[in-house]
Amino acid sequence: MAATLAGICRIPLTASLILFEITRDYGIILPILVSVAVSSLQVSSRDTKEEGEKARSFTSNVPSISSSSSNSKNSSPIPYADELESHMSSSSSSLSPSSTSSSSTA
Repeated sequence: MAATLAGICRIPLTASLILFEITRDYGIILPILVSVAVSSLQVSSRDTKEEGEKARSFTSNVPSISSSSSNSKNSSPIPYADELESHMSSSSSSLSPSSTSSSSTA
């Protein structure tokens, strides 16, 4: 019970004290501390491994900007940026006051 609580909530000393308070048995203190230490070490090593994998996957997904990418079709490092610019410019030109018709008859 203490090892599970220590692993999940990351409170090894508190988990040991809670179980000792429940049982009031001095003979159980050493096995509790050993099981809590093993649980805490296992959780911390797993977290360290997962953080390393996250860092590697993050850096592998970051696009690189190099001189060879400037020769490609898109000059912008952002995908579809050129299409977005052309769409925005065509949208703004259709909203300009010169393109709206005024139907005032005097």
